[in-house]
Amino acid sequence: ISGNRLVRSAASLSSYLATSMVKLLICRFSPSAPATACSSVMIGACPSVCVACPRTSGAPCLRLVAAFDTRGAVLDRTGLDPRLIAGQLEHAAARPLSALLRALHGSTAPLLFVDCTASEAVAARHAGLLERGIGVVTANKHGLAGALATWRTLMRAARRAPLRAATTVGAGLPVLSTVRALRRRGDALVSLRATLSGTLAYVLASAHAGVRLSQAVAQAHALGYTEPNPAADLSGADVARKLLIVLRSAGIEIEPHDVSVEPWVSVAALHARDAGELVRALQPLDEAFAARLAAVRAAGKRLVYAASYDGQQARAGLLEVDEHDALARARAGENVVRLRTALHDRVPLVIAGPGAGVAVTAAGVHGDVVSAARALLAGARSANIDRGHIDTAGSTASARHHPAWA
Repeated sequence: ISGNRLVRSAASLSSYLATSMVKLLICRFSPSAPATACSSVMIGACPSVCVACPRTSGAPCLRLVAAFDTRGAVLDRTGLDPRLIAGQLEHAAARPLSALLRALHGSTAPLLFVDCTASEAVAARHAGLLERGIGVVTANKHGLAGALATWRTLMRAARRAPLRAATTVGAGLPVLSTVRALRRRGDALVSLRATLSGTLAYVLASAHAGVRLSQAVAQAHALGYTEPNPAADLSGADVARKLLIVLRSAGIEIEPHDVSVEPWVSVAALHARDAGELVRALQPLDEAFAARLAAVRAAGKRLVYAASYDGQQARAGLLEVDEHDALARARAGENVVRLRTALHDRVPLVIAGPGAGVAVTAAGVHGDVVSAARALLAGARSANIDRGHIDTAGSTASARHHPAWA
């Protein structure tokens, strides 16, 4: 499954997620595993492959039991070594995801499904998995940015099992958690302006520095900042999905078609079948785009591709902003989110940091995995207490999960 960009990180899980073709995992973990059984989170068949969290962190022990991508699937209930998965998938037999899930049906230990794809078909399974009590960690935006009825179904299902999706917006930045925290304390969102694509931020920063548009896109693709076909980034659809997720997190329930989207290159160029074809299609536009940037700079402004919401209209498109604006000061690959709320009005709240590539996205997924695992274990312990079985080693936290996947 062609997924989004997750690259190398020091943590075992983050490193596994970074493997070029491995885009989907299912993790199983045992609530009875002692915290001292290994020196860190368990992601493989034995403690020797455990790295990431120190013994004193209280992190749950995790065991990777299945992995799936376009080539096939591997499954081992006793545990897989994440260092060997890429090679195993090279020789794996083709197996549909539905068959893999059936093979895991009836597991007595809590299950966690990790989706790092950009697949609508995989995202469509999230609600059903949650209804079955299987936790979901996702960097896939399609489910959360789908039709409003689909999103509401997903939120109801998230009461049954943990749903974590921090990396759908801002990679590892605390964007969604901040928006939800503001909402919980009654601080309503008034307006928003944000650069939500690290890819487009990189391309525009490079273009402002004098790099030709086509070359800037080629460089971003070579660095792993773009989707497999960068046309998906340049269309603006990805930014629109992120804006939709942010607004829904703030309690503003709108449909995808309520977001106005402006592609920032010609529609003809966006029909390119791959990165090379797109770069060639952009070359005739280099001079005109450079001239536009020069005119913007002469006016003391800077061109950014931004998501915006003014209290009524939601939009994703090119904006000319003052060169001293927070969005204009964003560096290559950086996301900047500027929030105005009832309390943060005169001085808006600004969240900024790297929004694409490397360890930040993988580390964000890793953090979501640990968070979801803890929530599942808390639910399992609560269920044991309800049945009269007291787990003296664990918390008595409620098995009910917040519908807003906090």
